[in-house]
Order: sequence, then C-alpha cells, then structure tokens
Amino acid sequence: MRQYQLQVAERSLLEQTLRGSVKVLSEVLSLVNPAAFGRSVRIQRYVRHMMDRLELQQDAWQIEVAAMLSQIGCVTVPPRTLEAISAGEPLPEAEQARYMMHASIAHDLLVQVPRLEAVAMMICRQNEGVAAGAADDIVTLGAQVLKISLAFDHHLSRGMSADAAIRMLRAKPNEFSPRLVAALSDVKFDALSYQPVVVQIARLETGMVIDQEVRTNTGLLLVGRGQEVTYPMLVRLKNFHHNGAIGDTARVLVLRPTADAPAA
Repeated sequence: MRQYQLQVAERSLLEQTLRGSVKVLSEVLSLVNPAAFGRSVRIQRYVRHMMDRLELQQDAWQIEVAAMLSQIGCVTVPPRTLEAISAGEPLPEAEQARYMMHASIAHDLLVQVPRLEAVAMMICRQNEGVAAGAADDIVTLGAQVLKISLAFDHHLSRGMSADAAIRMLRAKPNEFSPRLVAALSDVKFDALSYQPVVVQIARLETGMVIDQEVRTNTGLLLVGRGQEVTYPMLVRLKNFHHNGAIGDTARVLVLRPTADAPAA
C-alpha cells in the first residue's frame, strides 16, 4: 500500500509539473508573439469541440496540448510576418519558407520534454494531408485534427463564414479527413453571450478577454483580439501604460447580463 501511494504521488507530481511547463510555454508565447498566441487559443477551441464530437477520451489530452503549443515555433517568426499571413497578404518565397519551418522548430523544442514526444510529432506533422496516414494512431489523428483546425481558422481570419469554411474543407477530401471535418461542422461561437466593455488599463483583471488589439504608439502588437488576460500579460500592459506607450483603455468581453443579474 505504501509503494502504491508513492507511485500515485509521483505520478501526480509529474502531471502537475507537465501542466505547469505547458502553461509557462504558452504564456511565454503570449508575450513574445501575441498574434501566434491568439491563433493557438482559437485552435484550442476547435480541437476541444472535435474531441467532444469524436468522444475521444483516452490520450485526448495530448491533442489538446498539441493545439495549445501548435504555434510555439513562431517565436522565431517576426510578428509582421504573422500579421501579413493573418491578413492574407502574399509573402516572398523565402519568407514563406521560413514561416513553414515553425512546425519543425516546435518539434525540436518540445521533443526534449518528457511525455511530450507524441505532442511534438503531432505539431511537426500538422501540415500533412489525409494521404499521409489513416488516423489509426494518436499522432496521425492529432496531426490531422490540427491541420483541419488551422485551415478552418485560416478561412475565418479572411472574413469567410464558418459554413463556407466547412464547405471549402469538404471540397478537399484527399487533404482533410471528411470524418474529422464533420466533427467540426457544428462548432458554435456563442457571440451573443458576451458584450464588449471599455475598461481602464489600471482596472484590467486576469481572466478578462481582450476584444480589440492592443498596440503601442509605434504600432507594436502587444495583445491580439480574443486573448485572455494572464498575470504576465497584465503586468506587461500596465508597465507599457505607465511609460505612456499605450492608451488608457482597452475593450474587453464580459458575459452579457441576464434579467436576474443586472449589469454592474
């Protein structure tokens, strides 16, 4: 019994350490490259929805972690390049090639972390099509889920509706698994559940969701739209505000009040 208790305690410690490491990596990305972090947040939402629809429980955590860290390799990509990609602007061939290396860079970073070897491989293979595997193992499945989520986000970021984006994915069954696309087809955004509110930078709190890009007076992106305010981000914004580098307010999303709960 004592040996069993020691094993359980060790497993719990390892899991907490792993979760903490992943959280730190994610927050570092939010500070170094807000555009890439904002995309990873959106990808996480699509992946969780697909996992629920597929009723995948065993090893699903690896795919969700892969979604969270899918853009970690973008720490080597200039923010302007990511903003150009998000805006649909064409890139020079050499710059496009450098951007496409972010998946292999992420693999090389993460493969060194114990228990993240499969996650590293999913991210490395996130640009592979259906022909690369039949999704009969967790790594191939995770890579294809990431590919579909990234393509879906790519279409949405260019102003395409969710239904139109799904049709675009379904039109390429050799590139995007029809079964996985179907699992994403009914994703909802629940936009009406929230309302934008302008708050003073000094009154920002962790957990709030930024609804408008926060840039410095020189145009440097500090926080992308849709990012949740974390403690490191909060400290960073307040420091920039203290130095006069950003404005006094930010627009955030808050839950829309119900009839029983009037707005504060």
